[in-house]
Amino acid sequence: MGSNIYLPENEKDFADRLNRLADISQQQAIIGELDRATYYIERNANAKILFNALTIKLYHIIQDKIVFLAT
Repeated sequence: MGSNIYLPENEKDFADRLNRLADISQQQAIIGELDRATYYIERNANAKILFNALTIKLYHIIQDKIVFLAT
């Protein structure tokens, strides 16, 4: 790859494994869900409930190939 971006080896390994695991639309859905979770955590959401729901959503995005629509 002709990338000029430096990443530590462990981050490169993670990125490579994520690319094999999820396609671009799934990766965008994951990013959207993580952004949404960050937004709610900053506003004092209940962390246990939020991360439980986030885990379930990420599981379905990756395992079932379901992409949630942003609301």
